[in-house]
Amino acid sequence: MFNQKSYKMLGTFAKITAFYETLTSPRMEKLSKMHKYFGSNVFFNGPQCIPDDIVWADHPKDF
Repeated sequence: MFNQKSYKMLGTFAKITAFYETLTSPRMEKLSKMHKYFGSNVFFNGPQCIPDDIVWADHPKDF
């Protein structure tokens, strides 16, 4: 029933699912609303370079 191609597809599906969950996570949602306040280095280094205390802090509306 399952062959090597099927297992590869399942592995790919799992990776795609994990990637989607990361992109739609609450952290990424919050970061997406704050991206205009960060410099280009954040985009080069990735979202993990923003500490959680900055992400989850209560910021003014215009931040």
